[in-house]
Amino acid sequence: EFSLKLIANYKDNEQKKFAEKIFGTIIQLISNEEVSLGAKTNNGLGKIKLKEYNVYDYDFNDKKNVIAWLSNKEIKNIELKEKFKIKKKQFIINAYFDLKTSLIIKSYPTDPKFPDAVHIKSNDNNVIPGTSIKGAVRSRAERILNTKFEIDKIKSESLSNKLFGTVDEDKKNDSKAIKGKLKIEESVLEKDKFAEEIQARIKIDRFTGGTIDGALFDSMPLFRNDKKGKEKVINIKMIIDNYEKYEAGLLLLVLKDLWTGDLPLGGEKNVGRGVLEGVCAEISYGEEINIGIDDPMNLKQIDKDKLQNFVKELNEYEVQ
Repeated sequence: EFSLKLIANYKDNEQKKFAEKIFGTIIQLISNEEVSLGAKTNNGLGKIKLKEYNVYDYDFNDKKNVIAWLSNKEIKNIELKEKFKIKKKQFIINAYFDLKTSLIIKSYPTDPKFPDAVHIKSNDNNVIPGTSIKGAVRSRAERILNTKFEIDKIKSESLSNKLFGTVDEDKKNDSKAIKGKLKIEESVLEKDKFAEEIQARIKIDRFTGGTIDGALFDSMPLFRNDKKGKEKVINIKMIIDNYEKYEAGLLLLVLKDLWTGDLPLGGEKNVGRGVLEGVCAEISYGEEINIGIDDPMNLKQIDKDKLQNFVKELNEYEVQ
């Protein structure tokens, strides 16, 4: 927790109204958890929320207000009603999944009593970091683009960099750095929906087919607890700021792969971990346009056409 103090000086009523409108907008954005601080904000880090706030107006024409200001005392709290309308062009996928198999995003404990690898936690809660989700999404998106633009690899790389961002690893040319447009939030998992279980494993010699001596290790993945049908236990939220239609089409194709279990998350995928199954999703873009998906097979034709138009933009991008 931390405190934040903002001060605006004004000379007349016009400046005062402007300052109130600015402060009202800032409060609204922080209250709606739309402000992130620090680095890697596109990967879900730095998200803040407002606990409480007060707004004071000290009029220095009033002697009592001057004394209160000099004494650092609070006066009557005022309410800010007017706000600026912020125009946004966002494509949002808010999807819920159930875990079909098991899941582990590895964290390596220092305590020798613990297994070699456990699922990563934050504040004693199991989480799926935004970096893990984004890594899987980017890998599959690039695979789709490379298949689509098999001949033109430069176009494939350009589309990927615009959406996910890029940086010059050698730091020889900072002008090549591009901030990504895709934001993916961290997913916190409910404790009672998952159980942790230690599994001992071995390494196989690929030439002899036998076990490698001394290569024993154990991990503690997550398994679904008391599963009764498909439940909303994993939330994945993806947002593209200032999106292009073909970028939305690409993200929809990735959503399809997550939904059908073709795109697993986390580690130890080679033994079947990280497979999800879709439960429901809400896709929103523009002004109050929402498409709800519970069963893709029973989706309304009008909604199918809207979603297909985004994918069509991707397919026809080569022509453009």
